[in-house]
Amino acid sequence: MGRLAALVLGGFALGAAAQDHIDLNSSGIGLSLPLSTTRTNFVSVFLYTGSTPGPLVPIVGRPVTFTASQGCGTFGGNQSAIVNTGLDGMAYTPAFTSTNIDFLCSISASALGSQGTITNQVAIHVYDPAYTKVAFIGSNYTAGVGEMIFVAGMLQDHYGNGLPSELVTFSSPADCVSGLSPPLEVTTQIAGHTYFNVVAAAGTHQCTIQAAAEESPGVGTLNLTIYDPADVIGTPTVSPLQTVVNQAFSFGIKLTAKGFPLSGIAMGAHMPVSGAGGSLQYQEASTDATGTAYFNGVANAIVGNYSIVLDLPQRPAAMILNVVQSAVAPPPPPPPPLGAITDDIQDMWWAGSDGNGWGMSLIQHGDRIFAQLYVYDANGRPIWYAMPGGTWDSTHTIITGALYSPHGSPYYAYDVSKFSAGASVGTLMLTFRSKDDITLDYTIGGAAGHLFLTRELFGPTTGANGGAHGDMWWAGSTQNGWGVAILEQPPVIFPIWFTYDANGNPTWFVVPVGSFQSSAEYVGSVYKTTSSPWYAFGLGTYDASKLQSTNVGSFSIQFVGDSAALSYTVEGHSGTALLVREPF
Repeated sequence: MGRLAALVLGGFALGAAAQDHIDLNSSGIGLSLPLSTTRTNFVSVFLYTGSTPGPLVPIVGRPVTFTASQGCGTFGGNQSAIVNTGLDGMAYTPAFTSTNIDFLCSISASALGSQGTITNQVAIHVYDPAYTKVAFIGSNYTAGVGEMIFVAGMLQDHYGNGLPSELVTFSSPADCVSGLSPPLEVTTQIAGHTYFNVVAAAGTHQCTIQAAAEESPGVGTLNLTIYDPADVIGTPTVSPLQTVVNQAFSFGIKLTAKGFPLSGIAMGAHMPVSGAGGSLQYQEASTDATGTAYFNGVANAIVGNYSIVLDLPQRPAAMILNVVQSAVAPPPPPPPPLGAITDDIQDMWWAGSDGNGWGMSLIQHGDRIFAQLYVYDANGRPIWYAMPGGTWDSTHTIITGALYSPHGSPYYAYDVSKFSAGASVGTLMLTFRSKDDITLDYTIGGAAGHLFLTRELFGPTTGANGGAHGDMWWAGSTQNGWGVAILEQPPVIFPIWFTYDANGNPTWFVVPVGSFQSSAEYVGSVYKTTSSPWYAFGLGTYDASKLQSTNVGSFSIQFVGDSAALSYTVEGHSGTALLVREPF
């Protein structure tokens, strides 16, 4: 496909007599002009004379010499080309092509002016579309029904440089937002940015906006949680709140709508103006990635019971938190029965929208836990770590175990003799604060971190009770080293295939969207994701906006009791395997 790169040559001198000039500028002011290695690019120029104030007069029939810097590319096979301007003062080069990837160079243009030769040049950025991606500025958004959503995206090359004047197509299910059905085509602006507004559709649900650019292999994804204010429920972290006179206190309110946590939502809290109360006369707070807003105050000197009035989105004074204010601290509540919190923890766990793209599966067999971390290495490639077992503390709320990063052979030509679990690469400690909240502490190599996780909702219910198909599935000892973790929130299942790439390094695929074709056969699309380096490899940070999902094939699994027939076509490779539930 051809692309016309319009460059301006010409100019004027303020308060001076009319004279000829060549000012060479790209359409991206102050930036280099991007040219694709896979397209035929045509460079055009405008040559004119003039002064200000006064008209700009095209210069007709004047030869313009275009020259590409060494290694930049060629005009029809030549490093330079001479083209005469037309009646409109425009000159168009022969086709400009280049085989370099992510290469910075320049193109110059020169012509004979009234006072001698005039020359200027523009920086050229040659890029390969196969290494481009569309990234949203912010990877997650929560909005109420009818709210305007400002969507900002960026088309980037391999190094994160913006690519202007490219076409990006945005799409979303019709019941998600208005304005993207049919898909919206937007041309990137300076620095590769795109901007537009959509409106959240009716109903409470989660959906996505996807962005794709011509020839770019990946699809950018913006995750949306749309909520109806009538569906919003506030759940206090403690109730009633126990405070002590003249002492500081804090509490949290978790906002959900039909089970979906609502992040980035502002809410307010009102204290009584007289009697027992505290310094929190009125305070606003916004919910974090788990949907929880935290409030802080200091109790006054009056003993008594009172209520804190809470404003929910578009519903003032919709909630009451009861407070018991005492002269001395009450005795701590008795600990929960051993195992009460951790008797049903099998599910998919994540760090909320700010951690979108990575997660942890927990498969539970009685008192035993098999944990898998699905994260990204220092280059943003998918990698997994396994904790195949651990030791509980005396309260049965903390489990600690060794982490492993096995290696094997390619999933499409698996050879169990190549499998090596290797030595432990670190430790994982999971602290269950409630049935739905975990703190995760890890050490991997020389890195350590402390993270908060909640159950990831991908179905109408949580993963409690496992479901009929939820379990760790493997192909037996002759295929030891890989498996499929199936999480189930009935009637939806979420398979994650942890295996090895062409070099035998650990990798994983996910089947986030699928359906039961019958009562026993589940069929879906297989996706491979890349993202920013995970915390252990990204200097303690993770950038969910770098998440890219690519459809790489299909997946089918036929359940027959405690067996399952797996069939796949992934990255051009097809295969089958007979799976059974893995004992541990």
